[in-house]
Amino acid sequence: MATEIQLDIVTPEKGVFSGKVLQVILPAWEGQEGVLPDHDAKLELLRGGVCTVVTSQGDTRYAIGRGFAEVGQDRVTLLCDSCDEASAVDKGAVQTELSELRAKLATQDWVSEAANGTKVAIELAEAKLEA
Repeated sequence: MATEIQLDIVTPEKGVFSGKVLQVILPAWEGQEGVLPDHDAKLELLRGGVCTVVTSQGDTRYAIGRGFAEVGQDRVTLLCDSCDEASAVDKGAVQTELSELRAKLATQDWVSEAANGTKVAIELAEAKLEA
């Protein structure tokens, strides 16, 4: 039985992480999902949230945007619209951005395309603060 799984995290701009991990915890659409080696193959829809990468050196947390996870027995590939390592996030700036986004959403038609984009941005900002 394998003890590690290959993880690749990719955004449209760059490859963020590539390496062997013990476990990855994903912000799946229906809730957090842990993936270990020998997991059943599946395609998972991701929401904006915190992704925890567990290696033998410790845990690393990432704030990721929406996307997809391709899960296999020996590989996980995350294709997400954004990804920031928690240690690189300026929480003060994100808190200011989140306040501005919430104020903006309060003035928008809740079911409009603009409001949907603002909700997605809020989801990502909240993930950055949680990470």
